Amino acid sequence: MESILSDKKIFLILRYAAGVTVFVLAAFLARFGNGIPSTLLFFTLMFLEAVLVYYETENILDLRLLLSFSWLGGIALSSLKLSELQSPWSLAMWFSVGGFYFLYLAAFDLVSFLLGKRIGDRRHRRSIITYRRNPVFRRAVLSAILILTAVDILVFILECFILHFNVPIFANWSYEAYSNFHVTGLHYFTVSLVLVPPLTAYYLFLGQPSARGWIVLIICCALSLLVPFLILSKMQMLLTLAFPIFVFLVIQEKVPKRVILAGTMAFAVLVLGVFIVLMRFKDYPENYLEGVFRFKNQETPLALQYPYIYIVNNFENLNLLTVKLQRYSYGIREMFPFFALTGLKFVPKVGQLYNLEQYLTCEELSTLTILYHAYGDFGVVGTFVFGTILGAASAVLTDFSYRRKSIGGVLFYVQFAMYMALSFFTTWFSDATTWFYFIATGAIVVYIRIYFRMNSRGRRPAEKKAEESNDKRPDN
Repeated sequence: MESILSDKKIFLILRYAAGVTVFVLAAFLARFGNGIPSTLLFFTLMFLEAVLVYYETENILDLRLLLSFSWLGGIALSSLKLSELQSPWSLAMWFSVGGFYFLYLAAFDLVSFLLGKRIGDRRHRRSIITYRRNPVFRRAVLSAILILTAVDILVFILECFILHFNVPIFANWSYEAYSNFHVTGLHYFTVSLVLVPPLTAYYLFLGQPSARGWIVLIICCALSLLVPFLILSKMQMLLTLAFPIFVFLVIQEKVPKRVILAGTMAFAVLVLGVFIVLMRFKDYPENYLEGVFRFKNQETPLALQYPYIYIVNNFENLNLLTVKLQRYSYGIREMFPFFALTGLKFVPKVGQLYNLEQYLTCEELSTLTILYHAYGDFGVVGTFVFGTILGAASAVLTDFSYRRKSIGGVLFYVQFAMYMALSFFTTWFSDATTWFYFIATGAIVVYIRIYFRMNSRGRRPAEKKAEESNDKRPDN
């Protein structure tokens, strides 16, 4: 096996040939109602893909690995058809989900080859944190954390004022409390608090904070955790908890496997606990969720029904789209972030373009997969092109972030990692909030660079020379 894997071309040929064969066989079985064998095959494919990628990179956050777990794992669970909401998938659905996945991998590998690097290869990685011991750079990052928190909290307070302080956790609202707590334009800033913890995690790798620094960090992180709790947003809470962990895994080059295992279990327990608490505060009517999930076996515990439907129904919504869609929207769906962030969506003629029907298995389960809008715009071809572009972009970002672990590279990478890990959940890249995060991240990086350059001028040559020698030390 060592000799085979050492030859990249042979490895890729075998990987794709075997992968496509297993996928087609599993899809064939699922289409004709053999749910359990199909599920086992998809899980086998998922496990083998993850093992091969991890063998190559030793990176638990490799984007290909995360997509494999999320995408193939979701398809595997969907094949079981445990809910009456589920139905056999159309051929267009199978072509879309399979083509997207394998074209993503192929584009990733091709761009890796063109870049002339084995992306993420443990023998080629360099752990470089820009300006690690530079006090000016550290102050720039700390001030960015403080400014981001202050701006977002002020906007959150303004949002509360406009909505008459009907904060979901305190108001006697329905289970739709979070969706009702929303002021157009302002809410982007409120949810951008999720960027505070990853910035904090990066800052901690730059050196030991002072006592004042610790106070600032603790307050800012506490506020970033408090807001999603107040507005009952499970997704914002998940991002807030996951992003700093992802930063740690990206920067810390070698993490013992037992630490990864223990950390994963602890994180799963923490997230589950947070979800249970947040669900407790949502005022669901009695037996409401059981009626929504419509499990074939009514005796299935709700604790199992919820995560199952949370994952698989997104695929069912996509399948429904492939069956019922009458005409494509030719880019309108995926261009929504541009129209939303520029305000053009409020122009009547532009707004009329978005009177598009959204096909859902039931009104309450409105989450989608990452492919929903790509298919709605251009059909199967759209999902193929989307997978190819996303794979190429992932390869470039991986190369950039692992060659030089700058603050921008790390922050963009952890966001991509989360979107790959939750590819079953929503459209992500045709969501305006995702692009607002990217814009906010870019603005933060630009601010830090400007701050650093302005405050580095006129410093003593000896001091600069000492810092440059520190930056070149092997442990940076």
